[in-house]
Amino acid sequence: MGDDGKNDLILAWVFGAIGAVTCCFLLEPIGLVFANRAMNKGNPGANAARIFNIVFLVISLFIVIAYFALVVFAISNGMVPKNPPSQPAFR
Repeated sequence: MGDDGKNDLILAWVFGAIGAVTCCFLLEPIGLVFANRAMNKGNPGANAARIFNIVFLVISLFIVIAYFALVVFAISNGMVPKNPPSQPAFR
């Protein structure tokens, strides 16, 4: 009985799910590596985990890019004060 990539497949799903829930684009590539390892070992469920990780990697990257674009937009339009007050607003 050889290694059919079952543990790699489980890790691929775990990293993909945690990355999808937290929108952490660093976890999906790790899940993708484990899915590819499971696929190379001949596990039939590896392709679904691979597609899942790719889809959520693209979604996470889109969210991060959109976030930074909104921050740049807010700073460039003066929505963020350049010199914040030194004292709190409420006393």
